[in-house]
Amino acid sequence: MFFTHKRRTFTRQIPEAAAAAIVVRSHQGAARRGVRSLFTLACALAIFSEVLPEAWVGMFPAPKQQRLVKAQRASLDDQLVSFGKHKGRTFREVCTEYRPYIHWLQNKAAKATLQPAAAALIDYFNQRTDTEGAPAAKTSSNQTRASSTQGRSTSSSSPARAARNASASSSPASSSAPSASASSSPARQARSTSAASSAAQEARTSSAQSSASPTARQARKSVQQRQEPKAGLLNADIYELPSGLLDERVVWSCPGNEWNRDDGIPGVWNMRGGWRFVSKVVLGKKLAINLEDSTLKPKDYKLCERLDGSQVSEKLSKEQYARFVGAIMEEESRVDMCKPRLIRHGSMKLEALPKFRIRGIVTDDKPHLAIVMEQEVYAGPEKHLGGQRASNKMAAASMVGLKVRPLGPAQPWFQGLVICDPKDDEPLTLTEGERKRLLSITKTAEVRKATAQAAVDELLLHVSKNCTNVKDLRMTFPANALRPSLTGAAQEEKLRKVKGWETWTSIPPARLIMSSSERQGLIDDEISRLSKKLQFSQLSRMSVVHNFHQLQAPKLVTGQGSVAGAAKPFVLMSQLKGKPAYHIEENAPGPVRLHYVVLGNASDKEKDVARCARDDVLLNLKRLGVNMADDKPEAKFLPGVTRKEVSAFFKSPEIQSSDAVLIFAASKLRDSDNFYDRAKWECLIKGRGNAHHTASQVFDLSKDAVWAIDARGYPAAVQIASVGLLAKLGHVPWALDISGWFQQGSVPAQIATPAVIGYDVCHLTGPGGDRVHVAAGIQVHSQDASSHLSKIGYRIERVPSETVPAEGIRRIVPPELARGRLVILHRDGEYPHAELKSLRDYHRELSSGKDDGTCFVLVECVKWAGKAPRIYLGSKSADAGTMIALSANDTLLASSKDLFQGTANPINARLAGILGQLPPGLNDFFWTQSVFDLSYLHHGSVFKRPRLPVTTHFADRLAYVLANAGKEWDRELETSKGGYQQFWL
Repeated sequence: MFFTHKRRTFTRQIPEAAAAAIVVRSHQGAARRGVRSLFTLACALAIFSEVLPEAWVGMFPAPKQQRLVKAQRASLDDQLVSFGKHKGRTFREVCTEYRPYIHWLQNKAAKATLQPAAAALIDYFNQRTDTEGAPAAKTSSNQTRASSTQGRSTSSSSPARAARNASASSSPASSSAPSASASSSPARQARSTSAASSAAQEARTSSAQSSASPTARQARKSVQQRQEPKAGLLNADIYELPSGLLDERVVWSCPGNEWNRDDGIPGVWNMRGGWRFVSKVVLGKKLAINLEDSTLKPKDYKLCERLDGSQVSEKLSKEQYARFVGAIMEEESRVDMCKPRLIRHGSMKLEALPKFRIRGIVTDDKPHLAIVMEQEVYAGPEKHLGGQRASNKMAAASMVGLKVRPLGPAQPWFQGLVICDPKDDEPLTLTEGERKRLLSITKTAEVRKATAQAAVDELLLHVSKNCTNVKDLRMTFPANALRPSLTGAAQEEKLRKVKGWETWTSIPPARLIMSSSERQGLIDDEISRLSKKLQFSQLSRMSVVHNFHQLQAPKLVTGQGSVAGAAKPFVLMSQLKGKPAYHIEENAPGPVRLHYVVLGNASDKEKDVARCARDDVLLNLKRLGVNMADDKPEAKFLPGVTRKEVSAFFKSPEIQSSDAVLIFAASKLRDSDNFYDRAKWECLIKGRGNAHHTASQVFDLSKDAVWAIDARGYPAAVQIASVGLLAKLGHVPWALDISGWFQQGSVPAQIATPAVIGYDVCHLTGPGGDRVHVAAGIQVHSQDASSHLSKIGYRIERVPSETVPAEGIRRIVPPELARGRLVILHRDGEYPHAELKSLRDYHRELSSGKDDGTCFVLVECVKWAGKAPRIYLGSKSADAGTMIALSANDTLLASSKDLFQGTANPINARLAGILGQLPPGLNDFFWTQSVFDLSYLHHGSVFKRPRLPVTTHFADRLAYVLANAGKEWDRELETSKGGYQQFWL
């Protein structure tokens, strides 16, 4: 061990057995050898002994008291954990890298066999937080996770990144965690108290010194700004927006037109001379600002109102101020782009170009900026579209619709370009004359070089941001000056039809997914860069403590009892294995005959797997309580999966509407596009005129790592398929307990169990090629008067547009379900004004103007331009259930579960209105809790649990099945409008 003396540092080995003797000799020789020698021996005692007399602590100055506690901690740094899932790791590793596990121990380690072993680890963790300056763990487990831990400080590349240090938060929790002293000895409690007091004394001393030394104060501030976010502190991609950022500039409020509303996404016109004109901020106005010269005046300035300095804050509301600043910063980010992120895919270099969306919002009555970062991947400069000849008309046609970008650095006018169909007067071939013309108007060095090197007869491509708008700029490039975008499955599928790209393989998602700390760093750097360019003060991440909440995971109910939603998925599967399901529909027709068909040229091994899987599924369904027929129909083998073949198979009289079919797709199956959804549709219309239709389950035998009899994952895969088929037959594998929505922990006896209904509108192509709109609704309610949501029904309605009319709403929300009950309505997207009026009229009709218990709670599940600002726990993704309350009616919810990489993409849940009187005893944000809880009711996805609630997720999935069913769906829609069989799983 290293001990520090006044003049030298030396190593000394002291056996633990000598600890008691050290105490005696140290006390006897304190006066003779002085305090410094005593301190050296005290450090030795702290390292090699668990006992340090309280009297010793007060004998030394405050800085030495803290060093004694650190020496005591150092003795435990390399001690190994002897229990739990981190057994064999050192105390330091567990407390540094697995802090949530420590919080779990503090709250859960109550067993007599575990508590003594966990006490030393918890005590060591408390000493770390005490000596490092964070508060001791004296709050609930969620509050501890949010506020009691502190990570190591490292240098950062921007001041904005350092602002995350200010992002501290705490969350309400249902139970209190043991305090730091719950398992500590009196001596250690004294050391913790002394360390805290010494830290406070040092803080006072340093404060006094800093007031006399501005240089030292600035140095400390610089160090603080370079710190990484504290581990365990909740933060988000939301930045506080100080008032007065525009005090040094001049803003002009000019007349607009009828399109200048005060809602929606603000529009920015980037004009020459540094002018920016922003619409959709102030009703009927457009705001103008010159970022280069504030003394200039806009054209027709006499019609505008000049806003100087503090007048901006006086004239604009907080929301208008935030939206205006956010629009300006987003435009600057688009005009002056940051550098792309380089990615390797095989031997190719790719460029991932970050794109930032900046939205102004108001939360906690203060203006903020919400940041969303997306990325678009482009091929490297060496992998362009060159080598195409104009004589090859197929090559030219195959590239129409491709998203491309010219060679060279990213430019704003080069973004969002698509290859267009050439007009009659546009050249298709590169000639020397056309080359000369293009070189005369081309300014980008890389494009000029490619144009000069292109071969004669090279294909010329015409691109635009909008090929159908004649007002949009069209540009012409030789094919070798363009490189394609590699983002999106549709783009990649189109790209494989282009010469030279036939063998292109998709980029593995793991290559594109960024860690949470990488995402935080890129966003912080961009905000810092834009702030510096616009001469704004540096922005800090939101640090309002009470805005962060931790929603508790719901209880799931099976036929054998309840399971915590936060438990691992295998716990739920063990409850369902070989045991009855939550509910078996008594009125379901039966017994059920289980057919199976093998599609494609299957090998003998695949045929054996299909037969064994059929037998295992049959056995599982019997154990789950389904009335299954004992006879086993013979296997059917189909070489192809054309629509005609699939329809002929399901129309066979041998298959009844009460039966189930297992469909095995062989590994050599060809022409299998959309057969999966086509089969589902054939099963659905098989029940035409009946209350029940044929259920189906598809198995992909090409996944031999799963569908092989000796495969490790085979038993679990068969069980998952059995549970999904159970739900498709109209039964309920497990239910959702919603008693947590109420303050007393149960649904009041005097009210009916609430129901949740979600719907979405999809847009399809009808039989005549015309555009058709279909509303798909999902109804979730209780089987009886219990607090369990279990029944999942669906409703399909043809609607005239994106807005669902009053008649459609009445069918999606039937009166027999809604009257006298709390109904939470989840809308995928915003409620149109016409729908809000229809819902108000419908509620008034149901309640007859009386308070009969009928209540509609309107919730919007909205995505901001496809994504929402991310939420973090320190520098990692936030736990499932972490919520930010932007206001009383607006929340961000992280609901992704079981993430192993990347960052959860939150849902923006907004309360659009409450119609009627709410039942008593509901918790705050119960409507957001409903969105979170319903994400645990996916009966077809046990292990990979989705983030979206079943209400909107199933509605979207149902619409997708209709879109791929074929032209016949339109005339069959009227015969299959609703039911309780989840055929879309």
